[in-house]
Amino acid sequence: MLTNNSIPFVNIHSHNADVTDDICIYNCTDISEVELYFNRCSYGLHPWNVQSYQQIDTFCHELELLLQKRNLLCVGECGLDITKGIDFELQLYAFSKQVELAQRFNVPIIIHCVRAYYEIISILKKQRCTKPVIFHKFSGNSQIYSMCLKYDAYISLGPELCKHKSKHSVDFDFRLDRLLFETDTNSDVNISDVYNCFSEIYNIEFKQLKQQVYTNFLRVFQTK
Repeated sequence: MLTNNSIPFVNIHSHNADVTDDICIYNCTDISEVELYFNRCSYGLHPWNVQSYQQIDTFCHELELLLQKRNLLCVGECGLDITKGIDFELQLYAFSKQVELAQRFNVPIIIHCVRAYYEIISILKKQRCTKPVIFHKFSGNSQIYSMCLKYDAYISLGPELCKHKSKHSVDFDFRLDRLLFETDTNSDVNISDVYNCFSEIYNIEFKQLKQQVYTNFLRVFQTK
C-alpha cells in the first residue's frame, strides 16, 4: 500500500508546460506540441476557437490521426461556452464530433463548460457516451452538480479555491469519488496548494483526499 508521501499529486489540467507535478496532463494548444508531450497531454478544439464547419472537420481529422497513434491521454479541452459570442451551432457541431472521437477511441474527455451544462449533458446522452467526462473548473450550482453526478461525471476544481478561501459559490458537499484537481492557466499556485485549500475548507483529512483523488485518476484512465 502506498504511503502518503508516495501517493502522487494529480494535476488533471494545466496550460503550463513547465509544471513538474507527479502526474500532470498538459493541455496542448497546437498540434506541434503533442509529440513533445507524448502520452501525457490532452488536445481538443476549444469552443472559443471554432470558426467554421470546414475548420472543425479539418481539426477533427487531425485529432483522429493522433488518437489512432495513441498519442493522447484524453480529448479536450472542448465543450460549450455561451459567454463569448461564438456561433453556438458551430460549438455544438465541434463538441459533438469530438465526443464521437473520444467514444470511438476509448479516451476520457476534458470539458470546458460555461452556462451550458444542460446542453453538454444532452449531447453526451444523445451520443450515448460511456467514456469518463471531466468538467474542468466546475462552476455550476447544486442542481447542476447533481445532474452531473447522475451522469457519473467527474468535477475538477482549481486555484479559485485558494483565492477565495471559502466553500464553492453554492455551499454543498462534493463527492470525493468524483473529484479531481487542476491548476489550469494559473502558474502561481501549485497543485499541492489546491489540495491543501480543499482539505482545509471542507475539513477533509489530507491523506484521505490525496489517496481518493489518485484513485479517481486511476479509474478515469483505467490505469493499474
